[in-house]
Amino acid sequence: MKKLAIRFAALMVIMAMMTSLVACSGDFMDRFDFLKESRSDRDRDDDEDDDDEDEDETEETDETEDTEPSETEETEPSETEPTEEPTPTSAMGELVFPSEPYSYDEVHPYREPGDITGEAAVEELNAIEHDYLVEAFNGSYLDITIYFDDYEAMGLSFDEVSWGDVSFDPSEDSATAKKYIDRLAKIDYESLPDGDRIFYDKILYDIEENYYMSQYTGFYYLSPVFNSLTSSQCNILFILDVVSFETKEDAENYIELINDTDRYYDALCAFEEQRASMGYVLSEDSYEAIALTFDSLVAQKDDCFLYESFETRLDAIEGLSDDDRQALIEAHETAMKDVFFPEFQECADRIRALKDVASDETATLATYEGGKDYYASIVRSQTNSQLTPEQAIEKCESYMVDAFKGYVQGGFKSHDYTAGDVQENLDLLYGKIFEYFPDIPEHEYVFKQVPEVFEDSFSPAAYLAYHVDKFDSNLILINTAAASEDFGTVVAHEAYPGHMYQSLYTRSICDHPYMYIFDSVGYAEGWAVYVEVNSPTFFGATQEEQYSFLCEDLLDVLLMARIDLGVNYEGWTADDAAEHINGLLGMNLFKGEDLQDVVDLVTEDPCYAVKYGLGYVVLTDTLDQIQALDPTLSVKEIHKLFLDSQPATFEQIYETAKRHLEN
Repeated sequence: MKKLAIRFAALMVIMAMMTSLVACSGDFMDRFDFLKESRSDRDRDDDEDDDDEDEDETEETDETEDTEPSETEETEPSETEPTEEPTPTSAMGELVFPSEPYSYDEVHPYREPGDITGEAAVEELNAIEHDYLVEAFNGSYLDITIYFDDYEAMGLSFDEVSWGDVSFDPSEDSATAKKYIDRLAKIDYESLPDGDRIFYDKILYDIEENYYMSQYTGFYYLSPVFNSLTSSQCNILFILDVVSFETKEDAENYIELINDTDRYYDALCAFEEQRASMGYVLSEDSYEAIALTFDSLVAQKDDCFLYESFETRLDAIEGLSDDDRQALIEAHETAMKDVFFPEFQECADRIRALKDVASDETATLATYEGGKDYYASIVRSQTNSQLTPEQAIEKCESYMVDAFKGYVQGGFKSHDYTAGDVQENLDLLYGKIFEYFPDIPEHEYVFKQVPEVFEDSFSPAAYLAYHVDKFDSNLILINTAAASEDFGTVVAHEAYPGHMYQSLYTRSICDHPYMYIFDSVGYAEGWAVYVEVNSPTFFGATQEEQYSFLCEDLLDVLLMARIDLGVNYEGWTADDAAEHINGLLGMNLFKGEDLQDVVDLVTEDPCYAVKYGLGYVVLTDTLDQIQALDPTLSVKEIHKLFLDSQPATFEQIYETAKRHLEN
């Protein structure tokens, strides 16, 4: 995750002047610390409210002392924002947005049990999963070969080698979703085994949410296809690097994919240009930041690691003649230099050209017609829950104030939470985590250094699981230039017991690939933040030092999440963000210019920060609820109950854990 340019550690100069202003609630550490054998009950009403979220999500959340009702009222969009033109139109005609607020009971209605029972119900559920995966991958060569080592065993195939189809048809999406909802409704849920029930609940929930989204053609235009941190061009070289070759045809297909880059990225640029022509524009700085990501790719043209990687992967092809090998190498280099890199130069030029239509007052989702409804839907998706934006704001501010109070009271403590290089950190963590977490299967991993040209824009580390039908395809990307003195906590986030651990565990206990291919990013990032903020103990931190780090780290993720919510739901500018955060924390910490980069980031990628901050918040609430079911449970037992409930929504996880305990 991208960190704020200004860390709270730098604010200790003025914190010394205000020790009388704050007092830390005594149970704050208990709320977050997985290393205590008993997680204290929280001194708040959130847990009770969470149990009732499904019933209450259409009701307005009561205002807290820290949230001024007038701020939200002032940022209501006018009928003509972001431009003075009428509602934009597209090739699909006039855009459609919701006329009524989202209703859980309407989107997820109660359904009477179907008449397919027993083994027939299991068979039909498996058939639904297979058919859904086939349609979701849509014959995409890259998706199929990345996700599965033996894709044919999954009943998957591809008709042509391409990056996929950029065009979309909301009516087709709606019809597809309705088809699967009707098929699922014919199954008698109660007759399914436990693991199939978990899958049934999750896939039905997801498809019902997709069906809701597909009703509104305007939603398709509200978010850009490119951003400067997470969109496809940011990781394309690393994704291509894990495509393996077993036959000469595999290598030829890979070259064909490289040649398809021109068509695919032309279509993405055309869509972004269409958005801009309709009034959906980013700031000049955002367009420049996106263009720079393409510049970084172009800079690799003559010295890209994929040239050597391609040759190395050819070694796995048995019986490949020297002539065929040389022909493939030459064809690959030609495709890279004549198509691949020139296309990214074209993308950079086309994105920079959009700066001509950018304005100083860049609109956000909150200012667009239907933007708040759209943002609410992606808040649900990115928090892996039924959390509304209002509830997310309330929870985020409550946690953030607690973290700030704890940090001020404890004071900044210097730290160096690392065992050395990446391998030394992996070895240390693997040797310590199983006191608190269940076992994972035997597995292998590799790690790769991020090329120098990407060092300034890439996170300190990242994890990629591919070939998910086995346990040995795990890639950890390392950006040494961005590594801090706390590199060990970054490794904890990405590997043990973070993303890699969670991915391996889920795959080891789950019979349905859908659950780990389409798991929620809020689940995955919430888990990774949770283990990261608690990881200093593995590196010898005292409880006091652990507490200080936890507060410091959470301030970053929660501050960014609150700005995300403010920008995209309340229409904040950077100055608004600074004013609100300063008022909330009772200190003059920020100016608008200090937060502009964060505002630009969450405008480019709405909910980018929410998935970390609120994913963490709802996940820890869920762990508390599970412990409350049986206070005698150990930390390891709580983690096992949680993980065994699989990457369903957090509400579904709680219900599954409850059912498991009752049984």
